Amino acid sequence: MFHYIPLKYILFILLFLYWDDSFNKWFDGPDDPNYVFLQIQPETIRILNKHGEAPIELEL
Repeated sequence: MFHYIPLKYILFILLFLYWDDSFNKWFDGPDDPNYVFLQIQPETIRILNKHGEAPIELEL
């Protein structure tokens, strides 16, 4: 039997699982509306080098 769990409840649980007390500097707690997960999909990554060397770009 398959049970459906709404996505908002799964995300709420993840916010609590990944919460660390060091985040208290910026957020009021894991239920703070400003504490969010972002899903990003970069197209290019640029690695900067020291001493004036040219950056390396990785295309994804």
